[in-house]
Amino acid sequence: IDILRDFMSLTGHIFYTNGNKEFILEPEKHTNIGFTFTHGVNCIADKSQFDDTQLVNDLIILGENTRYRTIDSFTGDGSNKVFTLNDGATNVKVTVAGSEQTPEEDYEVDSVGGSVTFTTAPANSAAINVDYEYENPLYMRGTREDSIAEHGVHAKKLIMPWIRNRFDGIRFVQSYLNRYKDIRINIKVEVPKLF
Repeated sequence: IDILRDFMSLTGHIFYTNGNKEFILEPEKHTNIGFTFTHGVNCIADKSQFDDTQLVNDLIILGENTRYRTIDSFTGDGSNKVFTLNDGATNVKVTVAGSEQTPEEDYEVDSVGGSVTFTTAPANSAAINVDYEYENPLYMRGTREDSIAEHGVHAKKLIMPWIRNRFDGIRFVQSYLNRYKDIRINIKVEVPKLF
């Protein structure tokens, strides 16, 4: 593509692609044919219309899921069988008083509810360690306070797994809010003759 662009600039043309993935080659300069379109001459300009359907001034982005590892520690009391974890656990390893427990025999893990349920309650004062992995998406939020003050809150949430780091996410949020923070003004113009 760079080679094509260089050849086009040498021959006085410009090269680009459009949304239909077509290659466009155009002269760098166009001949002025002298037609001037003025409101009221061979055209109809309708009234302005205000479109607020794409107004966004409060944006939340959820990016790629990132995997973390942590250990939650508890102390047994001889009667409690259920222990609540801080996050939804996957790939769990449980030890009670230094002894590794067997999954589905000694305990069950509820990944959605975020808990470990023992078959038999751990002994009083027994140290319980739950070593596990969990996933959280990258979370970014941006607001445009001037737009919120003028138009009220127009919030949107986007799930974009292709955003893999905070820098890309913040850049995307800023450009999106710049583009959609204001109400769009549309003017429809009908031209009966095509020159």
